[in-house]
Amino acid sequence: MSDVLVRLALIGVVIAPLPGQSASAQTNDAPKLYLSQCAKCHGPDGVPRPIAKGARRFTDPDWSPPVEKVAEVITMGKGEVMPKFKGRFTPEQILSLAEYVLTFKGRGTK
Repeated sequence: MSDVLVRLALIGVVIAPLPGQSASAQTNDAPKLYLSQCAKCHGPDGVPRPIAKGARRFTDPDWSPPVEKVAEVITMGKGEVMPKFKGRFTPEQILSLAEYVLTFKGRGTK
């Protein structure tokens, strides 16, 4: 198990299928997961929609968090605005999604 997955396990990520899926039907397809679960607020291109006031602009070339920090925010949510996905995604899905979010960096302007 990778160090990132161990850290996710330590913060309490539970391996569970997405709602309505069996464990065998789970996928690690981060782009599809992002579009279905994140893009409604964070935008399909990593630029937040107006509904998500204060949300991070993933395309900002100066934004360089470690993947573990992104995974932690996905897992635990942020304040009362971003929901936590703990128990809804597997540690592998969370890591894959965090890595995918980081690919938006530099794709646009600040």
